Amino acid sequence: MKNRWLGSGTLLLFAAASACASPFGGKLGGTMPAGIACDHLRTVIGKQLGAKHGDDEYRCEEAQMGPNGYYVFSLRSNYPAPKGAGPDWVGSGLVGWYAVRESDGQVRDWNIANFTLGRVIR
Repeated sequence: MKNRWLGSGTLLLFAAASACASPFGGKLGGTMPAGIACDHLRTVIGKQLGAKHGDDEYRCEEAQMGPNGYYVFSLRSNYPAPKGAGPDWVGSGLVGWYAVRESDGQVRDWNIANFTLGRVIR
């Protein structure tokens, strides 16, 4: 004989698990992969700075430093030269240093001189 409660219990369990899922595919308290953290950082900073080249405007370089629970990235532009610059233009593509919290994707400035978290970026 089939148990009537199995269907509802399974549905309730599934609903509870879904409610705890983070937008990054992991469960609350889990960690997101570095690639997803980078994609999220590129989106957040791209919106803040008004990216003009779409998804490939920025690239992340993961640093092997930072507090537990965070990825630290130097974010670099793939289009660093100013408009009209010649082929001999020399400059930096560094946009900034950022920390992304593994559990929920919160983006913060990273103070590279003091190795400390800075302000939250929205």
